[in-house]
Amino acid sequence: MKKRRMKQLIPITLFTMPFILANALPEQSALANTLDSVQSTKNEAAASTSSTYSNEWIKGQWYAKDGSTSYTYQGSWKKNSKGWWYEDENGWYPKNCWQKIDGKWYYFDSNGYMESNCYRSGYWLTKSGAWDTAYKGSWKKNSKGWWYQDITGWYPKNCSLKIDGKWYYFNAQGYLTDKSTGTDSATGASGPAISDITVNQTISDSTDGGHAITADGKTLSYSNVKVVKTGEADGDEADFYGENAAIFATNGGTLTLSEIVVDTNGKHANGVFSYGEGTTVNISDSVITTSGNCSGGLMTTGGGTMNATTLTINTSGNSSAAIRSDRGGGTVNVTGGSYTTSGTGSPVIYSTADITVSDATMKSTASQGVVVEGKNSVTLNNVSLTANNNTKNSDKSSWYQAVMIYQSMSGDAAEGKASFTMNGGTLTNENGDIFFVNNTVADINLSGANIVNTDSSGIFLRAAAAGWGSSGSNGGKVNLTAKGQTINGDILVDDVSGLNLYLSENSKYTGAINSDGKAGDVYVELTGGSTWTLTGDSYISGLTCDTASINLNGYTLYVNGTAYTEGSASTGEAITFVSSSGGGNQGGKPGDGSEPPAKPGDGKEPPAKPGE
Repeated sequence: MKKRRMKQLIPITLFTMPFILANALPEQSALANTLDSVQSTKNEAAASTSSTYSNEWIKGQWYAKDGSTSYTYQGSWKKNSKGWWYEDENGWYPKNCWQKIDGKWYYFDSNGYMESNCYRSGYWLTKSGAWDTAYKGSWKKNSKGWWYQDITGWYPKNCSLKIDGKWYYFNAQGYLTDKSTGTDSATGASGPAISDITVNQTISDSTDGGHAITADGKTLSYSNVKVVKTGEADGDEADFYGENAAIFATNGGTLTLSEIVVDTNGKHANGVFSYGEGTTVNISDSVITTSGNCSGGLMTTGGGTMNATTLTINTSGNSSAAIRSDRGGGTVNVTGGSYTTSGTGSPVIYSTADITVSDATMKSTASQGVVVEGKNSVTLNNVSLTANNNTKNSDKSSWYQAVMIYQSMSGDAAEGKASFTMNGGTLTNENGDIFFVNNTVADINLSGANIVNTDSSGIFLRAAAAGWGSSGSNGGKVNLTAKGQTINGDILVDDVSGLNLYLSENSKYTGAINSDGKAGDVYVELTGGSTWTLTGDSYISGLTCDTASINLNGYTLYVNGTAYTEGSASTGEAITFVSSSGGGNQGGKPGDGSEPPAKPGDGKEPPAKPGE
C-alpha cells in the first residue's frame, strides 16, 4: 500500500458533542449519572470518619457506605473463556455499573463481565480493566467531521475503537467514517483502493483451469503484485478443489499476501482459494475484483483456513459471493474492509464453513446478505450489512430476505444445526424479510444489533417449508436468542416449523406471531426486564413471563388456545428440535444471560486479578 504522509488533525472548531451524536449514544447520559454517583460516593467516603473505606471491596471484604462490614460474603475475581467478573460467595456480581475494588474503579457490562481496552464515559479502561484518568477522551469535530481524542492528543486512526459499549470505525485520518449518524462500529469501514497499492510486478494466467500463483505444500509470500486471471473452468473441480482460481493454496501450504491487486474475468475464476486441512492463506490490505459467474472473492473448501484483514472485494457475476465456501468448508476469519456483490445468487457471505467477520462493511445489491447452509455458521461482530435481495436464481422459494439459513440436501454441507450470530453493528434490509429458515434446525443469536427493515411488507422471521427437503418435514426449526436486543416485525412459523424465542436483558419485541392463527409450535420466554408489545392477535403454544412482560396493546394473545390475561405471570416449556442428522436434542434454552455462563467450579482458589 502506498505510504502517505499523514498530517495531524488540526481542528477548525472544537466544541462539545452536540445533541445529534449524544442521541446516537443512548448509554452516555445514564453513564454520566452513574459517574456523578461514583463521585458522590467518593466524596462521602472521604468525609467518613468511621472507616477509611466506603462502598467498595477491599481484599474480598465489602465495606458499606458507613464503613461497616456487616455483609460477610467474600468477593473474588473469576474468569471463564469470555472474560473476568467479580462475584461474592452469595452469587452476587455487579452488572451495568462501576465498582471500586481494591482501590481501583472497574466497569462491568450487562452480562457482568469486566470491560477493558475501551473508553467508558470518557475514561480509558486499561488491559486490566482499571480506570486510568491519564487518558480521558472526548468527541471532537471540525468542518471535516468527528473524531475521538484523549487529553494527550492521541486519537485512533484506521481502526475500530469501543466507546461507551459501541464500536466505531475511524479512517486513516482519524475521522469517524459514518459522518451522517456517528453510530455503529464498523459502519462505513472501508478497505484500500487500487490506487493505494504500489504494484511492482504483474503475474498473469490465461489458461483454462490454471493459476497465476500456487502454493502447493509450500510456504510462500507475495506483496505489491497485481494478479490477472482469465480462462474458464466448470463444475466440481473448480468449486470444490480450486481449479482456475487466480491464487491457489493446497496440500498444507501457507500463503501470505499483502498489498496485492487481484482481477479475474472468467467463469469459475475465484480470486483467492484455500483448499484442504492444514492449508492457510493470510491476506491483508488488498483489492480483489471478479466479474465472471461462479467467481467468489475469497473461497475456502475442504477444511482450509482463510485469514483476511482490510480487503476491498467487489464481485459482479452470478453465484459469486465475496466471502465464499463450498464442500468441506473450513475456517474463515475476516477483519475490516469492504465487501460488495451485485450478481444474482451472490450474497456477500455464502457459508458451508465457520465464518467470522468483524468491523467490516458488507453490501449486496441483488441477493441475500448472508446465506448459511447446513451445519455451519456465520458470526458478525460490529458489522454494517445492507441487503437488497431483489432477484432469484432458484424457483424453490418465492420469498426475499436478508439472511437465509437452510439445507439444500446437495451434499455440499453436513446436516445439523446451523448458526447465525450478530453482535452489535447494523443490518439494513431493503426488500422482503429479515430472516428465512427452511429445512434445518438453526440458532439465531442477536445482541445489541441495530436491525432495520425498510420494506414495510416484509417480516422479521419466516420459518417455513420451501422447495428444499422432503415435503412435510422441511420446515425451519429456530432457537432465536435476543440479549439487549430490539426486534420489530411480525414472525410467521408454518405448520411444519417451530420456534423458541428467548428475550433477555431488557430486550424489546414489537410485533405479532402467527397472526392468521395457530400453525407451528412457538414458545416465548421473556426474562430480565424484556417485553413484548403486540401489533396483532398472536398464537403461540407456550409462554414464560412475569407480570409486566406482555403489553397486549388491544390485541389477544392465545397460549395453547387460551387467551392470555395481561398482567399475569406464566410458565411454559421450550420445544425440543431434532436435526435431520439425528443429532439429538437441538432445542431447549441456550442461556438467558442472567449470570455469566460456564463459571469455573473445580473447588480451587479463585484466580488472581489480571495484571496491568
